[in-house]
Amino acid sequence: MAAVISATDAGPRAANTLLDRLRTHRQSLFAVALALLTGLGYALTGDAVSAPHDYQFRIASALLRGELGLTEHVEWLSELVPVGDRYYSVFPLGGVLCFVPVALLQMLSGSAEFPARAFAACVGGLIGLFAWGLSGRHGDRPARRALVTVLLMFGTWLWCNTCNGGAWQLALSLAVLGQMGALYFVLVRREPLLAGLFFAVGFGNRTEVILTGPALLYLLLHPPFMGSGAVTRVGPADLGKRLRAEREAVARFCLVPLALGLATMWYNALRFGSALDFGYARIPGVLDEPWYRFGIFSPHYIPDGLRAMLLASSWNTSSEFPFFRPDTGGGSIFSACPALLLLFGAGSREPHLRRIAWAAMLPMALVHLMHGYVGCTQYSYRFAMTLLPWLFLLWLDIPAPDGRRAATRLEAGLIALSVGVNAWAAYVLFRLDMWW
Repeated sequence: MAAVISATDAGPRAANTLLDRLRTHRQSLFAVALALLTGLGYALTGDAVSAPHDYQFRIASALLRGELGLTEHVEWLSELVPVGDRYYSVFPLGGVLCFVPVALLQMLSGSAEFPARAFAACVGGLIGLFAWGLSGRHGDRPARRALVTVLLMFGTWLWCNTCNGGAWQLALSLAVLGQMGALYFVLVRREPLLAGLFFAVGFGNRTEVILTGPALLYLLLHPPFMGSGAVTRVGPADLGKRLRAEREAVARFCLVPLALGLATMWYNALRFGSALDFGYARIPGVLDEPWYRFGIFSPHYIPDGLRAMLLASSWNTSSEFPFFRPDTGGGSIFSACPALLLLFGAGSREPHLRRIAWAAMLPMALVHLMHGYVGCTQYSYRFAMTLLPWLFLLWLDIPAPDGRRAATRLEAGLIALSVGVNAWAAYVLFRLDMWW
């Protein structure tokens, strides 16, 4: 009889145990579900299974064959640099290495095509995963956390540019992923080695991201104030003490970035004879283009860059359907994401972190503005994608009214408008095929 009762109770006990485990891991399950839905959304948006501009994938495939460059010229890949009997890409080594796993999988499957849509979906899903993790730092309600995560993934110029699947767009998306991962492993789950790994992914794809290194290192050295809302003033003497106390954490953070930096210089030297030569100025005819009349980078370009990023319209109007069409030559980030206006409100939950975020963004923005070419085949100002991880921190920093930690009507309205604007852009660009 006892055996029968024991067997009868085993089912409910097992069910209760399973429910308890599900409750314990509810947040993790929700995060994974959100990442999968984000990736699915990106996969359904993109209309190209493979992208013609696949520089990194081709060079990654060459690396697997033991070669640094291509032996044959590909006519439509205009940024391949001929040196001797080889053609080299101007994309840095870190960006190429990110494509090696994909190239290996394709090689094993017998395919030579780059799976652009699947790759963009994976990158988008991982960014969404880290966004959800970062959104929990202030104890906000799940609805507000989900809303801000959706804003980043579907209410900014990240969405359309990532789903484009081109080499330049994916490099910027990987730079976003790298910074999001680094911030997560600094601010939420303190893992210096992983933070350094993702930081390397960031600047390995967009070299200017290396300028955020001091900000990330500073945040790594000063975890006590994170999430407390208190303003902590740190002087040079305090910073020196923290460096001595956190020698191991600093070393772990710097390990992968230093290794990648040295490998990149060796890679450059093998291709172009100079450790600091990335080859961009070697692109045939590039210095003859009118927008580089003062060189690749110059302060002379800043006014044009500011107009392109802040003032130029992202839209062209027409009397025929679709009436409003994205300008694929660029446009203001504010017209692409009205929710940026939220950042000019009063108040801050972590004023110190807010200042650090701005200090991290401004040098990168200056580099973008000094570049002679504002870009093409883009939605809004694609270079500003590298700023999005820090803008995301600023959105999270907006104080919740009355301590309710829920979204206000203004926040919800501007986020909904931003998502709607970008959804329309995605529809026109991908479903109506109006990228060109």
